[in-house]
Amino acid sequence: MSQNPAYSPSQSQLPSKKQLEDRLELQLEKDITALPSGSKRVKDIYENRAEYILLMASKEDEYIFNSPANQYINTVFEILLKANPQFNSEQVALYLSRNMAPNMSSFGEGTIVLNIGLLRRLENESQVAFVLAHELAHLQLNHINQEIIAPSKVKANIAMQKEIERITKLNYKHNETGQQLLSGTPYNSSRHSNIHEVETDDLALEIMANAGYAVKEAPKVIENFKTINEPKYKANINIRNAFNRELYPFKEEWKHEKNNLAAFFEKESVGKLFNYDEKFLFTHPNLDERQTNLNSKLGNFEAGKIAQQPQQNHDAAVQQADFDFVLSNYQYGNYGQTIYQSLQLQELYPEHPFLTGIIGATMGEMVELIDDHELGKYLPHSSPEFSDNYNELLSFLNNLSMKDMMEVGYNYVRIYQGQAAENAALAYGLTLTTSIKEKKNERDTNKNIYYKNYPDAYFTKKMRTIR
Repeated sequence: MSQNPAYSPSQSQLPSKKQLEDRLELQLEKDITALPSGSKRVKDIYENRAEYILLMASKEDEYIFNSPANQYINTVFEILLKANPQFNSEQVALYLSRNMAPNMSSFGEGTIVLNIGLLRRLENESQVAFVLAHELAHLQLNHINQEIIAPSKVKANIAMQKEIERITKLNYKHNETGQQLLSGTPYNSSRHSNIHEVETDDLALEIMANAGYAVKEAPKVIENFKTINEPKYKANINIRNAFNRELYPFKEEWKHEKNNLAAFFEKESVGKLFNYDEKFLFTHPNLDERQTNLNSKLGNFEAGKIAQQPQQNHDAAVQQADFDFVLSNYQYGNYGQTIYQSLQLQELYPEHPFLTGIIGATMGEMVELIDDHELGKYLPHSSPEFSDNYNELLSFLNNLSMKDMMEVGYNYVRIYQGQAAENAALAYGLTLTTSIKEKKNERDTNKNIYYKNYPDAYFTKKMRTIR
C-alpha cells in the first residue's frame, strides 16, 4: 500500500468567520445603497443571500479549506485578480465546495464557488483560469444582481427565499437538499447561463488573457462540457475479482438482482437524487454556439502560457478532488457511487488504504441500514439510466442479505488487519466491520490505532458511535 499517494480527507473549518461576515456586511451595504427607493423585497433577497453564503461557508463539511486543491486554485485566482484591477480583491472570495456537480457559481456580491466535481474534470491551469474568469465576468457584468431586481422575477425570488429559509432549518440530509435548492436560487450564476453566456465568455477571455493565460484552452473547456455526462474514469470493474475473498468466496447468484424493476416504482430514487450531470447540461445550453464564438475570438489575444505553476500543482489538486469526490458521495449517503468510484480509482491506485477503508466502512454502514430497513434510501436498484457496469455493482449489493453484507464487508478489509495506521478511513473501516462481526479484540485494537494516529480526522464522530 505504501507506494500509493497519500490522501487525507480535506478539512472544512472556515479559517475566519469574522472576515467573511465583515466582507458580506460591507458589500450588502453597497448593494442596498445602490437600490432605488421602494425596493424592500430586493433588499430582503440581498440580506438572505448574505445569510445563505455565511451558512454554507461555515457549515461543517460543505466547503473545503487548506488542501492542495485550495492552494492551487487560490493561486490562479490571485493571478487573475492582480492582472485585472477592476476587481477589488478584498470584496471577492473563492471557495471550493464538496459538491459533486461539475459546475461552479457566482453569487453576485463577490462570492465564487468552484465544485470539486468540476475541478477534477479540468485538464490544466489555463482551463481552471477560464472557469474562474467566467465567474468573475458574471460579477463584473452584474448579471446576478440584474436578474434579482428584474420586476418579472422578484415575486418568484421571494418565494425561493422562503424555501431557502426552510431548508436552512433542516437537519436530515441538509447538505444535498441545500445543493439541490442552490441550482434554483436567484443568486446563482449557473441558473442564468442560457441568457448571458456568450457575453460572459467574451469578457472571460479578456480577463484570462490579461493574466497571461492561454486563451486557446477556453474552447477546450466547452468541448469537455459536451461529454460531462460520461464518467471521468471508464474502467470496466470486475465485481467478482473485487469482492472475492478466500474465506468468503463470491457467489454467482449475487450478480443477478432479484427485484430489478424496483427502480421504476420507487418514489425516491437515490440515482435521480444524485444525477447532477443531467442538471449541468440543462443549465449550460448552446455549447456549440459558445465554442464557435470562443474560437472566433482567439486571434484577438496573445497565445499566453498554459500554466504559471508547476504541473505537479495541478496534478495534486485534481488528485485531491478525485478522492474528495469519493468522500462526497459517502458523505451525502450515495453509497452505490461511493463504492463504484472507489473501485474506479483503485484501477489507478491499487489497494489504496483510503479506498479500501471507505468501501469497508460503506458496507459496514449498509449492514446497519439493512437491519433498520432503510437501505433503499441510500442504495438505488439497477436502472436503464445507469451504465451496465454500475448496474452490475448495484445488483450485487442489492442481492446481499444482511449476513452476506456483513461477511463481504468484513472479509474485504480484514486482509489489511495490521495496516490500520496507514489511513484513517482504513482504521475506521476495520473498526466498524470487526465491531459488527463482534470481534471485540480486533475492534479495540483498530480503535486504539485510530485514536492514536487520527484523533481529529474526518471519521472521528462516527468512530465514537462504535461500541
